[in-house]
Amino acid sequence: MDANGGDPGQPMSATAADEEPATEDFTPAPRRVLVVDDSPSVRAAVRATLAAMPAVGPVLEAADGLEALGLLAREAVDLIITDVQMPRLDGFKFLSAVRDNPRLREVMVIMLSSQGEVVDKVRGLTIGANDYVTKPFEGGELQARVAVMLRMRDLREELQRKAAALERANLELVRLAHEDDLTGLPNRRLFFQRFEKEFARARRMKKPFALLMIDIDHFKAFNDRHGHLAGDLALRSAGAALLTGIRAYDCAARYGGEEFVTLLPETDGTEALVVAQRIRSLMGAMRLELPGRDAPAVGLTVSIGVASWPGVPAERVEDILAAADRALYRSKSLGRDRCEGCGTEPETAGRA
Repeated sequence: MDANGGDPGQPMSATAADEEPATEDFTPAPRRVLVVDDSPSVRAAVRATLAAMPAVGPVLEAADGLEALGLLAREAVDLIITDVQMPRLDGFKFLSAVRDNPRLREVMVIMLSSQGEVVDKVRGLTIGANDYVTKPFEGGELQARVAVMLRMRDLREELQRKAAALERANLELVRLAHEDDLTGLPNRRLFFQRFEKEFARARRMKKPFALLMIDIDHFKAFNDRHGHLAGDLALRSAGAALLTGIRAYDCAARYGGEEFVTLLPETDGTEALVVAQRIRSLMGAMRLELPGRDAPAVGLTVSIGVASWPGVPAERVEDILAAADRALYRSKSLGRDRCEGCGTEPETAGRA
C-alpha cells in the first residue's frame, strides 16, 4: 500500500436500497389490444365487441402476422387476438415469433379458429396461446375470455410489483442490519464480519494487516456544551472525513459512541501510522457550522491507536483489537490529538 497516495474512496458496505414508494392499490389503464385477421369484417366485429368493455382501450389492427410483427416493433400491446389461417404469415408462425421475442413473451394471446379444428387448438396452445375462441364467435363469450386474459395480466403485474417491493424491503433490512444510521458507515456487526475475513486472509496469504481505533477527543464535553444535534453533526462529519483518507477496499466503521475503527488490508505498521496521521489531519481540519448558532465554526481533534499484524503476535481478532485499544489509551494519556502504535515501527508516531 502507498500510504501517502492510496486510492481514497468508499469502503465496502451494505448497499442501501433505492428509495421507492411502497406498493399501493393499482388501477391499470385501459389495455391495448391488437386484432390480427385477414378478414376486415372479422376485425370490425372484434373491435365492436371490445368497444363495450371499459377495461379495453385502443384497439389496433393488422391483416396478417407479418403486418402485426411490424406493428409490434413500434407499439406496445397487452393482448393479441389473432386468426390462425392468414396469408404471408399464419397465426402459428406469428405466435412463435411473438413468444421468441423477450419483449413480447408476457403479452396474452387469444387465437381464433374455425369450428372443429381441434388439432389447430392443441398446436396453438403448445406454441404458447393462452386461450382459444371458435369462429364465428359469440360476443359475450369473447368479452368473457378477454376479461379473464386482462385480469390475468393485471394479477401478474400486481405480483411483480409486490415482488419488487418485497425485494426492496429485504435490501433495506440488510442495510439496516449492517449500516450505522447516523453516519452511513458499516456498523459493528459488519465490521467484525469484515475483520474476521480480512484477518483470516492475511494469515493465510502471509500479508500484513493493520487496525486503527479512532476516538473523538472530549466528545462528551462537546455534547454538553453544544447539544446533541451538534454532536450528531460532528459524528457524521468525522465519518465522512474518515472515508476520504482511506482506499476503496479498506473498511471504516462506527464502533460505538464517538469511536470509529478502520481495517487496512495489506498494510504494515509504518504505513498504517501514515494513514492514521492523514486521518487525524483531515479530521482536525474540519470546521463545523453548528445548527441554529450564529457563532464561529468549531473544530474537533481525534486520538488514534494503531495495531498491526504480524507486529502484534495475535491469534484472534480480539488480540489485535486489544492492542489497538492499548495504543489508543496511550495516545489519550500522552495528550490526545495524536497517533500511537502497537506492534509498529516506529512504535510511537506522535503528532505529524
